[in-house]
Amino acid sequence: MEKLEVIIFWLALVSAGITSLFYVRLFFIKGESTIYHRLASIFSIATLISIAIVVALQWLRTGLHPFTGPFSAKVFYAFSVLLVFSVFEALYSKKVPRIKSVGVLIFPTVVLLMLLAWSQFEASSSLPPALSSFRVFVHISSAILAYGSYTVGTIFAVIYLVQENQLKRKRGLQGTSQKLPSLETAELATHRALGIGLIFTVILLLTGMFTAQMVWGRMWDWQEPREVSALIMFIVYSFYFIVRDVLGHRGRKSSYIALIGFAVAIFTYFTPALFTSLHAWGRGF
Repeated sequence: MEKLEVIIFWLALVSAGITSLFYVRLFFIKGESTIYHRLASIFSIATLISIAIVVALQWLRTGLHPFTGPFSAKVFYAFSVLLVFSVFEALYSKKVPRIKSVGVLIFPTVVLLMLLAWSQFEASSSLPPALSSFRVFVHISSAILAYGSYTVGTIFAVIYLVQENQLKRKRGLQGTSQKLPSLETAELATHRALGIGLIFTVILLLTGMFTAQMVWGRMWDWQEPREVSALIMFIVYSFYFIVRDVLGHRGRKSSYIALIGFAVAIFTYFTPALFTSLHAWGRGF
């Protein structure tokens, strides 16, 4: 079954690469192209289904959940990014057709994540008993889904800031920027993507505390770098919602906080490599 996973993984990677090319073509050509839009949509769906099959095959093979190391975790990360974007595209593409153009950034991100996954491919190994429980499955799944949502939200935040900068300089939206979602759409998409991410972060923290109590005999350790950095990540993203929804600072200020939050998220990911950590198994995923 592992050979089948590898074959489908490469089919998914090739499909993601082809989809990236279609989106790049659509982004830089003048006018609209119905054929390229249809081809991009077809290969986008094919990529999503292919990655989902890889995850499902990993799940069936392990008998519990597919997170047996960096390879499987990054494949699921790529899947979560594509899933969140696909949901946004399905919900808003009729009202906001230009949201499809964000695929020019989403699919290269998916390709990059899959290439990183392959660079860490290794033969499957058994999970330690402490990690072979349903609560750990929920814990890790929530973490990766949060990261997928934060990644999509960050991309929309960057789109907002780029376009806002052009308008601030009174240049108007020029060239390819005219194909990107409007400021309002980018800002709203950022808000909703980060909202999804924050929900999964809460689940991540709660299941982590419960698992820590069961495995290590304590719910929290202020000397555990990943736990502390994950809490900081939660605080930063919560501050985003306070600034935007409570204080009413929508737009540039909240978008910059979104970028800071993602920087903290990246730091959180690398904490097991930078510090001595109890989350070091599987290179911290």
